[in-house]
Amino acid sequence: MKAPLRNPFIRIALFAGVVSATFLAGWLHGAAQADAAGKAELAKQARAKRILAAREMASIKNLPPEMRRYVTSVQLGNVTLGTDQMGRVYIDGEDLSKLGLLDLSQAIALLAKLPHGAKTSEVYRRFFLEWAEANPGMAATAAAGLPPGPEQLNAMLGVADAWLDKDPVAALNWATTLSVVDGAVLQETLINASKKDPALAIQYLGKLTDASLRSATILAIAQNWGNGNAANPSIQDPGAALAWLDQAATGATYDKAVQSIFANLARNDPASGASLVDELIDPVDRKAAIAQLGQSWGKQNPATALNWLQSLPPTDNSASIPVVQSIISSWSKSDLQAAANYMQQVVTDGTMFDAMVPALAPAMAKQDPQAALNWASGFPDSASKDQAISGVLATIAATDFSSAWNYASSLPTGSGRDGAMESVIATLSSTDPAKAAGLLGQLGPGRVTGIAITAVTSNWAKSDPAGLSTWIGSQPAGWQRDSAVTQYVKVQAANNPAAAYALANTIADESMRATNVRNSILEMAKTDLAAATRAAQTANIPDIQRQNILIQISKTQGK
Repeated sequence: MKAPLRNPFIRIALFAGVVSATFLAGWLHGAAQADAAGKAELAKQARAKRILAAREMASIKNLPPEMRRYVTSVQLGNVTLGTDQMGRVYIDGEDLSKLGLLDLSQAIALLAKLPHGAKTSEVYRRFFLEWAEANPGMAATAAAGLPPGPEQLNAMLGVADAWLDKDPVAALNWATTLSVVDGAVLQETLINASKKDPALAIQYLGKLTDASLRSATILAIAQNWGNGNAANPSIQDPGAALAWLDQAATGATYDKAVQSIFANLARNDPASGASLVDELIDPVDRKAAIAQLGQSWGKQNPATALNWLQSLPPTDNSASIPVVQSIISSWSKSDLQAAANYMQQVVTDGTMFDAMVPALAPAMAKQDPQAALNWASGFPDSASKDQAISGVLATIAATDFSSAWNYASSLPTGSGRDGAMESVIATLSSTDPAKAAGLLGQLGPGRVTGIAITAVTSNWAKSDPAGLSTWIGSQPAGWQRDSAVTQYVKVQAANNPAAAYALANTIADESMRATNVRNSILEMAKTDLAAATRAAQTANIPDIQRQNILIQISKTQGK
């Protein structure tokens, strides 16, 4: 470094000037946006500022030579703050940077002329930071002597910023003696110290007594320690951070810290994250970590991620199975054969096998239907085999219904056959719901499930509500008919509330009837309040539910 720049006060002057120039630019930008009542007002303000700037530039010619480079200024209350081309700061024409070299007490007195505000506080922080780089003790004493308020707080924060670089222990010892704004200086000092030495910062954490500040500080320290940071990535030690969190944090603070650590591991090092999952006892945190790691790892190396997910204990199935399905589904799109080979050759856990089948079978069917059927038929008899065949046939049925239906019908009588037939029927319902409804009777007694009924009646209600209504009228009372009516009401209540109400009122199940009657009547009330009131009064529902509906109807009056 050149000799003049070794002088700390020259550095103060230059740095303060640069900061002040930045401050003034930001302030002027904010002023240009303030109180914008429209384009006309903004244009008026802009013209006024151009006139003021022109006057200021004209006045430069009348300034002494040392001030002729004075190029911008702004009025803060009764004080004029400006900078020159060299970055020097002027307060009411006095050079703050120059005073900082000659008499710091006068420089502070000059700063005190600025009105309170966020920008003024930032000037204090930067000025005291540069001062503390040269003499932290002297700067700390001067900051302590300032009047209480945001400027003093920011001056102390500037001191802490600089002192941490020179002597972290001394900086922390000093910060523990302060009580400004309930420990705000200590909090920031602890957080900044943890970016280089989290263990040192933790030693002083007990001095921070405010519960809210303490929680926020624990979270920040954990993130610095667990994730590393741009200033010092070498401090990253997620294992140590997690072990410390077990002792230092609870509740939301613990959860947020753990989630942050594992989110970072999932992005950058899922293998290391997987090795730390067993450190998590809380089931919610553990489930979230497994999901984060598995999804990220699965994109990078699906086989390795799946191996890890299979190695987790059965108690983690609720977290791992959705991730397994997602990985297999994505893998089948990028390398179907590799995904199929992995499933056949590696997967031994029945639960995992069952999770992979529905995701993989349809993808195989799109590529080669016959090969997919051969693949699925080769499984041992199980629910997984039934699901695989159903998934393949559903895909085939979209383009070749007859082949899919014939194959499904030829399967041995039982749940596997009925499930395959239902899957084919559901696919057919998207193009011919009436034909699909006619095939439901070919299923074994009591075999029709909600999946088939829902698919058929939902699609039919959209394309031919009158045809569906006629079909419903021919069905015997029971849950299948009730399910069909529910789908009709869901789709058609807004279009034909009277017809929806008439069918809803015939549902056998009391709870389902009440729900569908209510939905139909509320839709009716939007266009015909009197009809909705009559329907509520005569509906086949308990009186208490009738009263609730009438109350809801009354609230629609006048809307």
